[in-house]
Amino acid sequence: MSRLNKAKETFYHKLAIFKLWYVNDTKVSFYRVFMHDTIKLFLILIVGDKLATRLHRRFAKHRNIRTYNDFAEAYLDWASARYTKEDKPLDALETARMWFPEYYIQAVEFYKIVKYK
Repeated sequence: MSRLNKAKETFYHKLAIFKLWYVNDTKVSFYRVFMHDTIKLFLILIVGDKLATRLHRRFAKHRNIRTYNDFAEAYLDWASARYTKEDKPLDALETARMWFPEYYIQAVEFYKIVKYK
């Protein structure tokens, strides 16, 4: 996939996150929503998707959860991925159970608060 196509996919993912954030009480700040994957988007255009993804996974706060806000952004990310990424059809709870089992109980509790998955 070309850099431009991958950047478009990332941009549409950012839009999906914004839409989900806008219509739900996500417990995520506007700043985090606005900045979500922004650096990755520019890195894709500059260095390509493979390196951009590697750097993103290493440094993005929603990929290295340490705080409640990091988790809330990660949950929003998991919930929106199914709308824009064909290879990620799971909702937030299914994603937590399958890929991040250490956060599954926290995800279930968070779902009870925000009421979207």
